[in-house]
Amino acid sequence: MEEYIYLSTIGEGSYGYVYKCAERATGRIVAVKAFKQAHIEPEIKKLALREVRVLQGLNHPAIVPLLDAFKTKTGRVYMVFSFAGRNAFEALGETPAGLPAPQLKLLAWQLLQALSYLHRKKVAAFRCSSAAWS
Repeated sequence: MEEYIYLSTIGEGSYGYVYKCAERATGRIVAVKAFKQAHIEPEIKKLALREVRVLQGLNHPAIVPLLDAFKTKTGRVYMVFSFAGRNAFEALGETPAGLPAPQLKLLAWQLLQALSYLHRKKVAAFRCSSAAWS
C-alpha cells in the first residue's frame, strides 16, 4: 500500500473495505479494495484470488476495470480499480422518488450490457442447486 495515499473510506462490505486513494507516482485517483480476513482465513483468501482472476479477464465499458492486485508481506490482499466517482446506489439514495426516466433507462442499459458481457464470458455471480428453484 506504500504506493498509494489514503484519502477516504468509500464503503464497507462483508469481506472488505473500499478506500479512495491517490497513486503516489501519478496522482491518479483510484479505489482500493482491502480484504478484511484474507490473510487469516483461507476461504476468504481463495475467494479474493478467484475474484482477481475473473476481473483480470474482463474488459467492458460498463465494468470498472481492475488496474492492479497485490498481497502485502503480512498476506493482506488488495485490488486497485479505476475510481468511478458516484455509483448507482448513491444516485438512487439521492432521489427517493426514483431516478428520472432518462437516467433510469441509461442505468438499466448499462447494467444489461454488463450482464450480457458477463454471460458471454461465462462469469456467474452465484451458483444455485436445483433445490433452490423448488
